[in-house]
Amino acid sequence: ASVAFTAFSLKTGVVGIDIWKGILGGNVTDLLASPSYPDQPDQDFAATTFDSLKVLPAVPDTNTYGGRMRAWLTPAVTDDYRFFLRADDTAEVKVSLDDETFDSMDSVLPAATSAAVGPFQEPGFDLSTSEIVHLEAGRRYPVQVLWKEANGPDFAQLAWRSESDFTPADALTPIPPEFLSYYGPGGTAGRILNIALQSGKVVVEWTGGTLESSADLKGWTPVPGAVSPWLVTPAGRQFYRVSP
Repeated sequence: ASVAFTAFSLKTGVVGIDIWKGILGGNVTDLLASPSYPDQPDQDFAATTFDSLKVLPAVPDTNTYGGRMRAWLTPAVTDDYRFFLRADDTAEVKVSLDDETFDSMDSVLPAATSAAVGPFQEPGFDLSTSEIVHLEAGRRYPVQVLWKEANGPDFAQLAWRSESDFTPADALTPIPPEFLSYYGPGGTAGRILNIALQSGKVVVEWTGGTLESSADLKGWTPVPGAVSPWLVTPAGRQFYRVSP
């Protein structure tokens, strides 16, 4: 038996957005306490930047839900940076500074209410602007935004600014797509072509990149010596992807 499907590959200009519906409360902790978080979102989208309005328009608004945005951020210049958050009702930002996975992340902006109807704010105005974070050019940093909506306006947006950039905070826009990457549909490089069961073996075919496996969709490991087509004996639950 074989299955044909559209594979998701790692692509520049993509942010993954997951939505959990029917969760009461307006605090991020309400999302974290939900039995369906983090593995069972009700919806998932591929956007181009850290802006929930790209997939959830303000009108008509959506209530009683929680959201998560994820992407790898790759700076072009080594510098000190700050992150700027707008969200309703509450949101938090985490960045992994020492690991390229989303498993262990550092809190950059703890869960707090930001100026939802106002622009991004300069440091010191409220809790919506981070302390200085040092980032190195060419290195991929996992970035995650969680937000929780109860009623009224609902969105989350994340911008950044280097300390050598003097653009006013209220003129900032969400982080440009060219610095972001995540898994999105299509693409020609680094994608799985087919997975089939033949004579008791799982056959994985792909093009470009390196075949990686995971048992939990969190930690990924390159498959030693894997060349397409790759035959493996089924043993429990295993996931596969192709990285660049």
